[in-house]
Amino acid sequence: MLEPSATTEGGRWGRLRLRRLGMGTPEIAEVPGPTIRAEAGDTLDIALTNKLFTEGTVIHWHGIRQVGTPWADGTASISQCAINPGETFHYRFKVDRAGTYFYHGHLGMQRAAGLYGSLIVDLPKGQKEPFHYDGDFNLLLSDWWHKSAHEQEVGLSSNPLKWIGEPQTLLINGRGQFNCSLGPGQIYEHKPSSM
Repeated sequence: MLEPSATTEGGRWGRLRLRRLGMGTPEIAEVPGPTIRAEAGDTLDIALTNKLFTEGTVIHWHGIRQVGTPWADGTASISQCAINPGETFHYRFKVDRAGTYFYHGHLGMQRAAGLYGSLIVDLPKGQKEPFHYDGDFNLLLSDWWHKSAHEQEVGLSSNPLKWIGEPQTLLINGRGQFNCSLGPGQIYEHKPSSM
């Protein structure tokens, strides 16, 4: 189980859990992972304990400039070693620019299995955006395959490579629709109607 808890100097936090069921794919308790919020200038300290039984993990903070903290970039075997089962790693880095970013597993098929979430960096208190809006809404789009991450990884690492195909579902904030009654190889005509 991965249980990163994130805190910023302002006391905001997020929590993410990943658990392994048997020998199959990791199952995410919450997809996507929780949104982590901070303010520009905050230093985040995210403790990630890898509670998976057999594989390492890392988290990449997509779009975050790791100025002075390259070891917190979350690219296994490039900027940091994988976090082994049972180990804890503290990602400590400063978020210097406001914006909407995301984090994701950066080892094996962990992102495809659902290890990802939003990281929103707000302007510091007292600063305003140069435009007016009534509120914000976080929209996180992601692909979802109906094969387990393990099946996908076996196919992608085989020789010759076995392409996993296009994702079967698009998730919006971790939710999607798929008509499971339509079997593979069956063709149906869709007749749209309007009122």
